[in-house]
Amino acid sequence: MAIAKIALRDKEHLAALHPNGKGLIMNTLHWPDEIRSTEGLKGLEDEVKINPKELEMAKALIESLADSFDPSRYKDNYREAVMKVVRAKAEGEVIEAPEAPQPAKVMDLMEALRQSVAQAKKQRAGREKPAAETKRRRKAS
Repeated sequence: MAIAKIALRDKEHLAALHPNGKGLIMNTLHWPDEIRSTEGLKGLEDEVKINPKELEMAKALIESLADSFDPSRYKDNYREAVMKVVRAKAEGEVIEAPEAPQPAKVMDLMEALRQSVAQAKKQRAGREKPAAETKRRRKAS
């Protein structure tokens, strides 16, 4: 096994390389500062009690849902789009960059909440009528 530093998406990563048949397998790793201690986290008991029946049921569920991994079922759409542009450029086509999408309208949630509260107050004020005054009856003595 070997440890390496690699660059992916303009960021440096730590990786482990190990042989597999006629090739190598690379797994990205976490940097030490990305690993958090579980000390002090509530709910993590040292000893976990597992009900044997629940364990068997969980195993049966996992086995019923398990399927063989077929990597051909997954596509890297980003890579396909890049390769389409590369092939077009290699054939001499002029590549025009698509227009940048219009930025989405950013909503001010606090202002929307204020307006909603003000509107609700207006509606409530319009519906509320003062209660009619009724005179109290006096006890007969």
